[in-house]
Amino acid sequence: MILREKRADRDADLKAHILGIHRLRPYFGYKRMRTALGKEGLVVNHKKVRRLMRELQIRGDSLERVG
Repeated sequence: MILREKRADRDADLKAHILGIHRLRPYFGYKRMRTALGKEGLVVNHKKVRRLMRELQIRGDSLERVG
């Protein structure tokens, strides 16, 4: 039980970072999100980033290509 609570606390901080990045860059998918988190000093597995983004119900919006 204690491990789940610790995980929830860590995940809550990470979710806040993900939401902050998503507000600035709504077109970032989980791969770019992971890179952005790494630039902030947070080393996170891509599978965890994908899971948290799914829990937050956010997806990277497509950029329209001009050409």
